[in-house]
Amino acid sequence: MEKLNVVQAIKLCQNGNDDKGKERLIEMLQSGSIGLILSKTRVSEQHDALSIFYDAIMDQVDEILSGKFVFADEIKFKAYFRKKCIFKAKGFVRENIAPFIPMADISEQTEYLFETEFDDIRNEEYNRKNELYNIDLAPDPQKSGFPKHVMEAFHKLSDKCKMLIILKKLMNISHKTIVDSVGFLYTIANENVSKNALKRCWKILLSRAT
Repeated sequence: MEKLNVVQAIKLCQNGNDDKGKERLIEMLQSGSIGLILSKTRVSEQHDALSIFYDAIMDQVDEILSGKFVFADEIKFKAYFRKKCIFKAKGFVRENIAPFIPMADISEQTEYLFETEFDDIRNEEYNRKNELYNIDLAPDPQKSGFPKHVMEAFHKLSDKCKMLIILKKLMNISHKTIVDSVGFLYTIANENVSKNALKRCWKILLSRAT
């Protein structure tokens, strides 16, 4: 059986036999690409990975036909195609597997999370003082509940700040997941950008709530 290689596949495409060239590319790249998508991205279904792979193949053939892609050698070609698969897989994840994206209208459930978090922190602080000073302190029942001015300050934040505070501070979602899921919507390029943006947002909230 004739050994397949990238040069032959590219020449078939360039000579007008792009269907045959596409078939050869699929035969050479499918197994490794599907495994790559499933192991390196949040795509978990075989049929989704296959769909992403075919989309990458179509895109690659279009680049070959238009002259946008310039072949250097087989190793560089395969590395380029792997990056294309990962890029398309991440796009698929953002569109289909991204978690809840909070918008300006914060739900009652979110307010409940804030109140619960506030009560937990307050109770921990009282317990810490009781152990440290051997006294018996407890929150004033007349002053229970979440401070309304803090919630009002939160509502005045930008959508980006609300999203970061909810996902990280309340839901404890990793910065990597935040970037992969909603980074493209809120211009968060990487984990460091996410961390720095959260610090700024948290500082704004504290300054307005005190």
